[in-house]
Amino acid sequence: MKNIRTLTIIALFILLYMFSADTENFTCHVGRAKATIIASYERRPSTSLDDEFPPLTENHKESEKPEVPVEKSVDIISKYVFCLIQSASEKALLLRRDILEISHIKKRHGISVQLKDTELTERYVKQLKEKKQNIRIGLSDYESIIKLLAEVDPKTVSVEFDNYTDKMAEAGRLDKVNIIELVKRHYQDYLKNKKLNVISVQKDLEKFNF
Repeated sequence: MKNIRTLTIIALFILLYMFSADTENFTCHVGRAKATIIASYERRPSTSLDDEFPPLTENHKESEKPEVPVEKSVDIISKYVFCLIQSASEKALLLRRDILEISHIKKRHGISVQLKDTELTERYVKQLKEKKQNIRIGLSDYESIIKLLAEVDPKTVSVEFDNYTDKMAEAGRLDKVNIIELVKRHYQDYLKNKKLNVISVQKDLEKFNF
């Protein structure tokens, strides 16, 4: 039993650390962590508990295994998918901001070169390197989220895309309502090609207009 608790705690902290930059959606991250832990635990072989519990004696009656209600299982998966869609849309918005910022930094860099301001030029070169690194990491994270969505029943994903769109529309978040259509297209491309072309994704975000 200690092994199960240890693995559960480790998995929870790893997942929370991966998404710790987004404190606004802490509840979603916990839900995502729980969903992943549940899925991992259910895949454990049944013999894994043999060493942790003694065999039943004649004086013991075998109790029925408690079952999670189907409705509750479906609800957990739906919330998990909703959180993935939310994370994907937010990641796409952040990527778009960084991609557009690159062009502005390049312009300022060009001006500093013309002015022969070495210190300012070096500062912009450093900013460009940091921004490009952020974009590489962001694209990798975005692709990972799309892959996780692709592992779930497409019907469930489609329903949650609609639910997320409706929720954002009610909240007046038109930026997310618009970006979610692009995220959905990238998800559908991944289902079709079994991979995500990050170069095309970057170009899509660069050209995207609200």
